[in-house]
Amino acid sequence: MASKYDGLARIIIQNVGGRSNIVSLTHCVTRLRFKLKDESKANTEVLKDTDGIVTVIQSGGQYMVVIGNQVPEVYDAVCAVGHIAPGGSVNEDGTPAEETAETPKQKQNPLNAFISIVTSVFTPCLGVLAACGIIEGVLALLVAAGLMDGAGSTYNILYSLGNAFFYFMPILLAYTASKRFGLPELEGMVIGAGMLYPSLLSSSTAAHDALFGIPVIMPVSGDYTSSVIPIICAVAFAAWFEKLYVKHIPDAIKMFAVPLITCTVTFCLTLWVIGPVTSLLAQALSMLFTFLNNTSAILLGAFHVMQYSVGALGIFSWPAFVDITTNDASGMIIAVIVSLAAMAASFVVTFLTYTDEAIKR
Repeated sequence: MASKYDGLARIIIQNVGGRSNIVSLTHCVTRLRFKLKDESKANTEVLKDTDGIVTVIQSGGQYMVVIGNQVPEVYDAVCAVGHIAPGGSVNEDGTPAEETAETPKQKQNPLNAFISIVTSVFTPCLGVLAACGIIEGVLALLVAAGLMDGAGSTYNILYSLGNAFFYFMPILLAYTASKRFGLPELEGMVIGAGMLYPSLLSSSTAAHDALFGIPVIMPVSGDYTSSVIPIICAVAFAAWFEKLYVKHIPDAIKMFAVPLITCTVTFCLTLWVIGPVTSLLAQALSMLFTFLNNTSAILLGAFHVMQYSVGALGIFSWPAFVDITTNDASGMIIAVIVSLAAMAASFVVTFLTYTDEAIKR
């Protein structure tokens, strides 16, 4: 079916060097993210001057065409017009293909690689994350204004919806992380679900302090609810590990043997090593936030804004936010509200002062 963005899609394909120059194509919230064989073949200035394109950014081995809120529709049009496999690589004729040894690979420095991972894992979650945050915020305002009973049935039911994303974050992030690292999504989600199983929660009375006689060290919080870093690292390991052995598994049993091996080995190693080690990073972040909270709300707000300037990186603040607000909410909440208000104000000023309609969109 023809799309109103087909014309723009043809212009984009032509000016990134044609289908033969495209290695892969994905998209985030506002950008088409190309990996090109040769970026020098792209007509960057032509693209920048094209109506419907905000600008072009080249960074970290990616050639990013900034579209705006219409990027999902433009992405679909580019894939349809160019016969490009969504999220996949293409051959010279545009048909799906695996990257070969001849395909030049762009090297990324560690910071760019880290930001790329964070962006690809968290970008699909941002809409739902914002919605859940809004629900919690509205409930808090209603309780503070005396319009709702914080211990009432309505509050408890709606709060369960608003807090669901944060509580089950390891399962939800396992899905997007699996797509990023190339692991079957259900395998990643099973690992995340295992980390949140009732027997492993801090409130559980079931014994879970050792696995095959090897001590299991849980996070300082007591369990992995609302955790971020452990599941991402666990999925990254699982994807790497599965690629190592999968070719040696007979086809007759591969359907169940591969998930069995990957999930079991990864889950055990997560409880023994990956979880405790990565939890130390989250604990260090919590200590940093606690220090800033106790020192200056201004510093805390500045640090909070700085994270969001690197895209979805601010989500790593969540475990620290939970830890601080459990004890002393005032400084953190004030800093977050002020910093978010400052960012909102900057967006409003940008919208009112810029004359370029493409940028406004």
